[in-house]
Amino acid sequence: MLLKYDLRETARYMGYKHGAMPSEEIYALCEDAYNELCKVITPKYIYKEYDFIRTNDGIIVDGIEFKSKKFLNHIKNSTSIVLFGATLGQGADTLIRKYSVTDIAMAAVAQAVAASMVENIADKLLQYFEVEGEFDSIRTRTPEVEFNPRPYYTEALCKAGA
Repeated sequence: MLLKYDLRETARYMGYKHGAMPSEEIYALCEDAYNELCKVITPKYIYKEYDFIRTNDGIIVDGIEFKSKKFLNHIKNSTSIVLFGATLGQGADTLIRKYSVTDIAMAAVAQAVAASMVENIADKLLQYFEVEGEFDSIRTRTPEVEFNPRPYYTEALCKAGA
């Protein structure tokens, strides 16, 4: 499975409401943006498992307080949490910045496609956590085609036209 983008999520990032889908012209721009992004991205993620302290209205993680009763309710049965971040790398930012000067429509589309691709990395990581049910203390990785976070990988996650 390659790193993909989700057209429905991409449309939502572009401001489409209530499940409305882009026209064929915008869809073609999405595909072009995806193919161009795949040429320049260096996807990476980092995660770390933390113990936390419950407070009346949130939690404290590694000395940082997060206030949210909804979140506190969401993790009511948890003994630890995992914080993570994901990126497509500087190449994606550079490409979007180039489009913002040369083709503003393509910049907006590329930004939305990139956001969907980052969400795909997060989804793969969450799927892995659900299957494995365990965490190493800290990992920084580039997920590979079958998404195995254990060893280090450098393979590209997508191919132009895929």
